[in-house]
Amino acid sequence: MTRKCLIIILCGIPAVGKSTFAIDLLEKLKTNDADELRKVATTWVCFDDIIPNDGLDVEYLVSNPNDESKRHGIWKEYRISILRTVDEIISKIVKDGAPLLTEQPEQDDGTDNIYKYVRTKVQKQFKSSLQKFLKTNGCSCSDSKDENYEMGTFLDQDVLNNTNFIFILDDNFYYKSMRYQYFQICKKYSISFCQIQINCPLEVAVIRNRSRRSRVADDTIIDMATRFEALSGSGKDSWEMMSIEIDGSKELTEDTWLTVFALVQKAWSHPVPPVEVEDHLQKEESRLGCLKSIIHQGDQTLRRLISEKMKMNKEEGMPKSQMKVQSLKLNQARQEILESLREGTLTPQLSDDWDIENKLRAIFNQHLDEHKKV
Repeated sequence: MTRKCLIIILCGIPAVGKSTFAIDLLEKLKTNDADELRKVATTWVCFDDIIPNDGLDVEYLVSNPNDESKRHGIWKEYRISILRTVDEIISKIVKDGAPLLTEQPEQDDGTDNIYKYVRTKVQKQFKSSLQKFLKTNGCSCSDSKDENYEMGTFLDQDVLNNTNFIFILDDNFYYKSMRYQYFQICKKYSISFCQIQINCPLEVAVIRNRSRRSRVADDTIIDMATRFEALSGSGKDSWEMMSIEIDGSKELTEDTWLTVFALVQKAWSHPVPPVEVEDHLQKEESRLGCLKSIIHQGDQTLRRLISEKMKMNKEEGMPKSQMKVQSLKLNQARQEILESLREGTLTPQLSDDWDIENKLRAIFNQHLDEHKKV
């Protein structure tokens, strides 16, 4: 089974034409010359259609991105919920496939209301786009003639299993960190990623915004334009290499669309390479567990070596007063060796219990000889 997936980030300040571009891109993907791009289920996720403006002071949030106020917390929760839902859908695309079409009954799993709302909205958009794609490609269904049939009734698994997916994520994304979160999803699942920044003169965006039904304050657009962190396709952030900027202040030319699809095809053919995932916490816990075991065994071994040495001194007739001094010196050597093990300044390569005793015996005797403790 071959299945590809691509995330396209559309970013730019309000009213530069992102949504208009997204609608045009959806149509052009259907008629693109590249067969692999034409036969995809494309989902457009417009953040403005999901995150309500009621009660959210956008101007304040842009100016105070680190404020942990209630309003900022709600706004941030919406964005996290979208990210989480996109991650969940892509996980199923990559791993499961067919279960994507199965309607699941609503369950009260204790999930917060914002996440439930966002998940429902995004999943509905995704399933609608997938349904349209499968019907267009002749996917057979059950005998039901109802256009509103359950999405779980698709039968042509060959079509489904070879379906590719594109997600167009339409938002301001004015901070790099917002965009990088989705790059991390691509890296996590080794899928494709690219970015398109829509630009236009600030004064044009302000004028356009005033004629929109859902407008934002002029100062908000100005402030966001000031704070906007532009793409760095050829800069130091290598993860943004698959990026272009286009002028949204005028009608896009054929050359511009050729540039757009050149980027999309390049990203499509070069998914983000997977990185070996290391659970640093687990790795550290394993290291500490191993160290603890070595120190414990080392302590037992050193105590046994001290006992042997004291027994030998006694058999040789060493006076009790000298035996007491000798015992203190030997235990001091034991403590110094254990401390070196804890600090990592002493790292003997140990393979088994027998090797541990032999190595520590040599270290113990060398330590005593160097400090002339015997």
